[in-house]
Amino acid sequence: RDRNLPILAIGSCLWAVQSLAVLLVAIAETNVAAQRALDLRTMFGSLGVAATAWLFAEITGVRARGFVWAVTISMTAVAIATASGAHLVGEVTHVARVTLPWGESFGAPMRSGYHPIAVPIYGLILSVTTFTVFSSYRYARHDRLGGVLLMTGALGLGMAVVSAALIDLLRIQWPYPGMLGIALAIVVIALQFARVNRQ
Repeated sequence: RDRNLPILAIGSCLWAVQSLAVLLVAIAETNVAAQRALDLRTMFGSLGVAATAWLFAEITGVRARGFVWAVTISMTAVAIATASGAHLVGEVTHVARVTLPWGESFGAPMRSGYHPIAVPIYGLILSVTTFTVFSSYRYARHDRLGGVLLMTGALGLGMAVVSAALIDLLRIQWPYPGMLGIALAIVVIALQFARVNRQ
């Protein structure tokens, strides 16, 4: 329990910066601004994935140190590669304005093909989502409400991953909606913390 709160705080900060980057992607008007925002999103999102793996392992008590360390090393490598100038989800060629059905518009960066390593990276990120669902299910065996809260958080994170993969790999022109799932996950995990601390 002593390590859970710092891990949640670190993860929340990482996801907050990634959320800011998503906003910057949506309002970007130039290729340079869009690329900078996409790279920021990739860097902090990858680190957020690592923090999420640690958080669920710690909260649920699922012993998966090898998996969590492998995720941490891989996601840190993604962040470092992106910071070094690798555009893993493609290089921005132009920014298109897309109008939503209710009239609001956002910037949709049109990109060159993604780096081949992006597919296995998304595979690893999906494995983290699977891990969060599995560990939440196991936790529910001895704390049903806590398991439901954690499962809700895991599914919110899963929504973020799937929507990002559709946009980054299949080039679907949507704004990144996954931050709603991240926000949901953080809120329900915080509720679970409050429950545990009251007991």
